[in-house]
Formats: sequence, C-alpha cells, structure tokens
Amino acid sequence: MRGALFLAGSLLFVAVGCFGDGELTSSGKGRPQVEVEFPASVRAGSVADATITVTNPGPGDMSGVAITFARVGNFYPIVDVASGGENPAVANVDPEPDRVDRAAVVYRFGALREGESGVYRFGLVVPDRRGPAANSVTVSAAEDLERIRGLRLETVVE
Repeated sequence: MRGALFLAGSLLFVAVGCFGDGELTSSGKGRPQVEVEFPASVRAGSVADATITVTNPGPGDMSGVAITFARVGNFYPIVDVASGGENPAVANVDPEPDRVDRAAVVYRFGALREGESGVYRFGLVVPDRRGPAANSVTVSAAEDLERIRGLRLETVVE
C-alpha cells in the first residue's frame, strides 16, 4: 500500500511538473531549472548516459532533490516501472541516490543549496525495440510539492 501511495504521489509530481505554470510557486519559491542531455540516437541494447543538471534558483535551499521517470504519450519508454527498488533499465546512477522507490522510477538525492547546481548521471539501458523512445523526467524539491519542473528525454533507437 505504501509503495502504491508513493507511486501515486510521484505521478502527481509528473503531472504538476509537465503542466505547472510560472517560475515561482504560490509560496514564492523558484521552480528548479533543469537540463537533460541524452543522445539523439542510440543503438538498441547499449547503455547511454542521461545527464540531468538541476539548479536551485531559490529563494531557499531544497532539502532534497527527487528525479522521477514516467511514460510519455505513445512513445516506448526507456525507463519503465520495475519492482523492489531495482530497475533493469538503469545500469548505474552517479551520485548514489539516498533512496529509490519500490517501482524504481523515483530517485531521491540530498540537499541542494540556493544558487547551486547538481549533476546527476543515469546510465540507461536502451530498449531493444527500434524507433522513437522517450520518458518524462521531472525534478522536484522534497519540502515543497510545487517546486517541480518536467522535461522530456527522447531518442531514436537504431
């Protein structure tokens, strides 16, 4: 039950991150600035690095950073829901996350001070299915559910 609630909360993060409006939350804190780097095309079955850079614009520190992967539209997912906190689509994560949810799609990292940036690298196992593949990637602050931003990680599997 607890895992289902965490997953439901994570999906709420995704919805708010993709559709949230403006740079500031209702409490006046800035939404994180996020950049995602991933190859435009990759070979099926290879491991490709997704680099996610998160900047905390403030005001105030972020007590923790959560990075969530979710399905997007009709695209085949690169990272899909797994179980037991292990995901076969995620070969490695740097830095090591503080916590991973049971569905292995939400990765929690430590604090990010106001004005600082954090770089998070995920070695992702590219699906064997050729064609377009994508995920929604959202970044949120642990202490304020409104401090969220979402982007799309997309590639063509060759």
